[in-house]
Amino acid sequence: MVWDTCTIVLHGGSNGVYFTNDIITGSVVLELKQKRKVEQMYLKVTGITKAMWSRPSPTLPYIKIYSQQKKVLDISMDVFKELQAQTVKPGIMSCQFDFMLPADLPPTYKDSVAKVYYRIIMTSKNAFKIKSKHVIPFIVMNSLNINHIREYKIPMVYELQKTFGNSAKFLLTLKTYRGFASTQEIPFEAILTNENKIKVNKISVALIQKVDYNVSSGYYSSEKTVCKTEYIEILNLAKQICMFSLEVPLVIPSTINQRDPMVDISYALQVKVNFLFHLPLYTDIPVTVASVPVSHDIFYK
Repeated sequence: MVWDTCTIVLHGGSNGVYFTNDIITGSVVLELKQKRKVEQMYLKVTGITKAMWSRPSPTLPYIKIYSQQKKVLDISMDVFKELQAQTVKPGIMSCQFDFMLPADLPPTYKDSVAKVYYRIIMTSKNAFKIKSKHVIPFIVMNSLNINHIREYKIPMVYELQKTFGNSAKFLLTLKTYRGFASTQEIPFEAILTNENKIKVNKISVALIQKVDYNVSSGYYSSEKTVCKTEYIEILNLAKQICMFSLEVPLVIPSTINQRDPMVDISYALQVKVNFLFHLPLYTDIPVTVASVPVSHDIFYK
């Protein structure tokens, strides 16, 4: 080995998370306890995205595998230049480094189908061609600010309508926002127009994360419920106004401005009205989840 101990320290970041467009600074600290001949030292920053899944096939081997791996970040830096091809005395030495995260990087991600991960690798080689390697991971989040887009700042109104029999009608008018960030609380105003007083059990709104996986040989998609809220205090009235809200947990922002993403993440609010004796009424409202809190206009006027 070239070194006895190697430590890589990253500066800044928020709880170890770094955003696209950030400039990351750090330092490498090496300790040598005896004299050694150094042949080469370099620092690499890498990002890998990969996906794999299988599907039944009508022919042998009856299972088709879809998989791909590609490098999304590859930065090499010469560190400790003064030590290259030198015999280094025992001691502790440090070197500073910095690099920028491109704007179109995919965020760190992991599930049963795909993985996106980032690492910093310190590598050295001595005069006997023996390599030493030290690896640390770091987390990347895509920086997404939608405050400049008006439609994400103002409340939007949606209508859901259902007819029962020949004449009985039910109308839900829902007001909410289409854009928000993690940890924001999203309000809802639901106006029920129910002149025939059809029995309604509850109104539910769920934030759904939709993931599209794209590899060169195929396509796959999945979705899951991130969080959910319900309103159950529904009265037997011809018209009722229901006020409730949904607190958004920490999630990966929507995929925007990424070229051919292998993992494409989007979101929707799934609105559902449950009736006592009838099939439910539901719709999906596409929404955008940002990394910067959205400065919404006034909701209640």
